[in-house]
Amino acid sequence: MKKLKINENVRTILCIIFCVLFAFILIRFPKNCADGVRHGLELCAQTMVPSLFPFLVLSSFVLSSGVIDFLGEKTDKFFRKIFNFSGICGCTVFFSLFGGFPVGCSMASELLSKNKITQSEAKRIALSSVNAGPAFVIGAVGTIMLSSFKAGVILFISLSLSSLIISFLSRFILSENPSSFRKDSAHLPLSQSLVSSVYNASKSMFIISAWILLFSCFTNIISANNNNDTFSLAAKAFLEVSTGCAEIAGKESPVILCAVLGWSGLCVHCQVLPYVLKTGLKAKYYFCARALHSMLSSVICYLLFELFPCNISVFSSNTETLTKAFAISAPAAAGLMLMCAIFILDLDTGKKV
Repeated sequence: MKKLKINENVRTILCIIFCVLFAFILIRFPKNCADGVRHGLELCAQTMVPSLFPFLVLSSFVLSSGVIDFLGEKTDKFFRKIFNFSGICGCTVFFSLFGGFPVGCSMASELLSKNKITQSEAKRIALSSVNAGPAFVIGAVGTIMLSSFKAGVILFISLSLSSLIISFLSRFILSENPSSFRKDSAHLPLSQSLVSSVYNASKSMFIISAWILLFSCFTNIISANNNNDTFSLAAKAFLEVSTGCAEIAGKESPVILCAVLGWSGLCVHCQVLPYVLKTGLKAKYYFCARALHSMLSSVICYLLFELFPCNISVFSSNTETLTKAFAISAPAAAGLMLMCAIFILDLDTGKKV
């Protein structure tokens, strides 16, 4: 009891110190804080929401409408043989490769809450399903920042292969019999499923945007009040992935850029960790997996660039360039149009009945 009390006192003291430092920063650098928040709002409104929100809606719809059950049933034997987990887990891992950072872990926590996967399977998904989507890697980093579509494809393949390798290796660490396939007959009607998906995606998007605003404030203070370019560059790459990539592109090797994308930034980890902890995975194992993902991605990227060399242009960082890369997502737009069509047809069928 005494030890617990001491630990609680230390925790309280640390919280007080953090609050004082945070208040001091806000008072000492009010202009830098305000500029950082404005930049964060612009980043959310013009880049993150257009590129990420449709995928959040789509992932929630895939779960609530029963699509994940159908795909999991068709691919169950394949994923059990290769990765030793159920088809639903395999579909979630592959969906996370194209959906962006929080999609895979959020799907894992929801599937676990519905008892469709085991806790071991949920942990394995959390270890390997934190990925930058193709809209960011190929569109923003490759085509815009590096002026090379081919470089963006190589980066995306490197990150995806690294995630799949971690997913495969996790079968030897978190060994447990995979869940048997259970078809859920109690799915929501399609119209209600779409409404619920938009609602859940809106909540997730709000939380993600809040973290982006906070870290944008910090990175702006660091860049405005630091003369050491190396430290500033490292801090931005460690804290926030989009800002870090914009600063590194054209200045460092694409291998370094791939390592930054593999790490994903502390801002992304704060967005994903609530879902990760719901799966039962400890934070220290999650961060070890992120470090391994970063190293594996950079090694694969180096080998692919040796096999398929390409020219890379120097990138000039500006906000407008970043926003263009995120502003249009053809797969997401097609997915939303398809769901809208299903929604209308479902309403029409309901009226006839």
